[in-house]
Amino acid sequence: MRLSLDEFVALGKINAADPQELFCMAVLALRLAGFANGVSALHGHVSRNMWYNVWPGAPRSEVPITSITNGIHTDSWISPEMSHLLDQYVGPQRIHTPEDQDAWRRIQEIPPIELWRAHEQRRFALVAYSRRKAKDQLRKRGAPPSEIQAADEFLDPEASPSASPAASPPTAAGDAPLPRS
Repeated sequence: MRLSLDEFVALGKINAADPQELFCMAVLALRLAGFANGVSALHGHVSRNMWYNVWPGAPRSEVPITSITNGIHTDSWISPEMSHLLDQYVGPQRIHTPEDQDAWRRIQEIPPIELWRAHEQRRFALVAYSRRKAKDQLRKRGAPPSEIQAADEFLDPEASPSASPAASPPTAAGDAPLPRS
């Protein structure tokens, strides 16, 4: 780049003529980056308002910080249990036509007990995964066999805090819990 130290430091300042202003890595990055963006529309808006003074004279709405919205790949994000329920009630076309609001209205037809069963299956799978990972870590640390075996009791897949309404299974008539599967 063939810059003097002073010229380089100036790139990391909002006001290069101010000897009291400290070098700011974020300002340097904004000046040298080919592209700057927030990870959501709100983040882009907030960032433009935070850093508008890096581009003196530019209206805040034209500060060259854009935004992208991160998304998910539904097939790899959603559990097989929930995917099965959605295929059954919303339809398998949901993957190819996610904007079909009529299809998504059918989500209301999923019986609460079926949602609860899918939730329970995932909770049991999470506990099993956590136990495997804990045992792997204990083995790597050289823990005694009894401690490794004790990891089989780590976390209780049946635990449901009584204070949390979300931890109770849905009810058929609103009065008695439905049986666990």
